Amino acid sequence: MGNFPSEAQIKETEKMIDPLGSGLVKLSDLKHILTTVGEKMASEDVDSLYRLLGYSNVDMAVSYEGKSISNLLAC
Repeated sequence: MGNFPSEAQIKETEKMIDPLGSGLVKLSDLKHILTTVGEKMASEDVDSLYRLLGYSNVDMAVSYEGKSISNLLAC
């Protein structure tokens, strides 16, 4: 599996994908970031990760309120 972006890169991108601070991120937006920012993950790796986490619809939004996106992925 590919490498995850650094925590600093993740925090910077959190501001880009959630400028209103709603605490929600669309999985499709998160996938775009994970495959294009920092040490890029392969698209297939992100898809596998989502399947493992039980996320079947990339158009759904998930809450990361109170935690960073990297912690969301580690759940």
